[in-house]
Amino acid sequence: MKIHGLPAALSCMVLLCACGTLESGPDRMVSEADHALAGEIHRRLQAANLPQAGLVGVLAEDGVVTLYGSVEEQAVRAQVESIAAGTPGVTRVESRMDR
Repeated sequence: MKIHGLPAALSCMVLLCACGTLESGPDRMVSEADHALAGEIHRRLQAANLPQAGLVGVLAEDGVVTLYGSVEEQAVRAQVESIAAGTPGVTRVESRMDR
């Protein structure tokens, strides 16, 4: 089953990332700061009203943000990366978004 072009497993991962329940590294839960940072990036993406931005998963760990999901347009991927990079507390953005 696909949800807006994302496999169901990826959409579940996106929800877990947003909730801060994924383990990050061996025996480590995502910190409150990482959870807050991922949430802030999600809010900024929603506020930007970019097409398909709601399909982007965000995982934050110690200021390093990884973006996941399917975004067809390169220009939109670049905007998503820019929004994430411009969020206070982000030290680096790793994009794993694909078409």
